[in-house]
Amino acid sequence: MTQAECGVEAAEQFGAGPADPGPGAQSLNVHSRNAYLSLLRLPGAARFSVAAAIGRTPMAMYGLGTVLLVKATTGQYGIAGIPAVFLEIVAHALANIRPVGP
Repeated sequence: MTQAECGVEAAEQFGAGPADPGPGAQSLNVHSRNAYLSLLRLPGAARFSVAAAIGRTPMAMYGLGTVLLVKATTGQYGIAGIPAVFLEIVAHALANIRPVGP
């Protein structure tokens, strides 16, 4: 039995199969060409997606800005990747630090 078959079997076992999506659930046709569009039509999904895209823009520009600044200074993209990778590693390491105490 494949993983997909196991998932369908488990969903049907717990009453969340295709015939019974559950109380208040909306039916989604995820196999259509416009699967993302059908997801964005859910209440509140479009606003959430736009806010998330705007909120993530500074994170994307951080790495890109580093590469473009160092490339403009040195003229080489290979050299520009070194500080960009270093800064990303430090940012991810610091993001996992939790404050101690109340």
